[in-house]
Amino acid sequence: MHNYEILKLKPEDYDKCSNIWDMGAKPEMAKHFYDQIVSGNRIIYIYAVDGEYLGEGSLVIERDDPDYSIPEQRIYFSRLIVKKEYRNQGIGTILIDYLCDKAAEMGYSEISVGVDKVNEGAFRLYQRKGFDEIIFDGEDETGSYYKLLKRLDGLEIVYSHELTIEQYNDLRRSVGWNAVEYSLAEKGLKNTAYLIVANIESVPIGMARVITDYGYQVLIADVVVHPDFQRKGVGKGMMSRIMKYLDESISPGQWKMINLMAAHGKEPFYSEFGFIRRPNDTFGHGMTQTIEKESA
Repeated sequence: MHNYEILKLKPEDYDKCSNIWDMGAKPEMAKHFYDQIVSGNRIIYIYAVDGEYLGEGSLVIERDDPDYSIPEQRIYFSRLIVKKEYRNQGIGTILIDYLCDKAAEMGYSEISVGVDKVNEGAFRLYQRKGFDEIIFDGEDETGSYYKLLKRLDGLEIVYSHELTIEQYNDLRRSVGWNAVEYSLAEKGLKNTAYLIVANIESVPIGMARVITDYGYQVLIADVVVHPDFQRKGVGKGMMSRIMKYLDESISPGQWKMINLMAAHGKEPFYSEFGFIRRPNDTFGHGMTQTIEKESA
């Protein structure tokens, strides 16, 4: 579509968005968005042709969800919508590109978005536009959805399933854990059922692994992200892949018990993947013991 322009919406022009979507049918949502515009938390950009509003997309600076926004690091892409009769003409793609560029200009290194699973077209569009990291796969009271992440800082994370003993121990040391004796680490990695490694330019910056009896007991262990790359969705990218692997390993009518020992303060992270805290009404405290022998 030719002769279009992208406009930053002014509060006094907000009512013109009714040409794109039925604001009267959702007055509470419309007022919420307006209040955010006035406060400066929501920035709306309009795709317009000859003054007519045909599409909109928003950048939200702060959301009550650390997956979606992190101060000065991650911004939330919200409410991409195109007037019905103008859809499938590339307007959504233009708005996505424009808002991602704006987010980068504002100094953000990441941009997130939420997509309902039933909206397969939107999911494919965001994937094509670089929102290729699933940092959450779950549901709430409105249904199942994904949280997607796009990196604006040029970092490209590649996931693999290979790790040397030296790299394994380097990652452990990076978070203050002790290195594992070579032969024990070698056996541990060899007997790992599923290993996921996050790499940047072929250098491992995160790892996690699954240990199992290949029956019904499973342990998730060694979930590590190098401190330089924490709070960038790396851990969630690895855990999402682990949970997908485990889900696919269970046949209809079966169940498995998935165990892990969360580092202090990391419990909320694992809760997002369905893990429950102990103790509770059913389970007591988790317990652990280290057996060590002095060298001869």
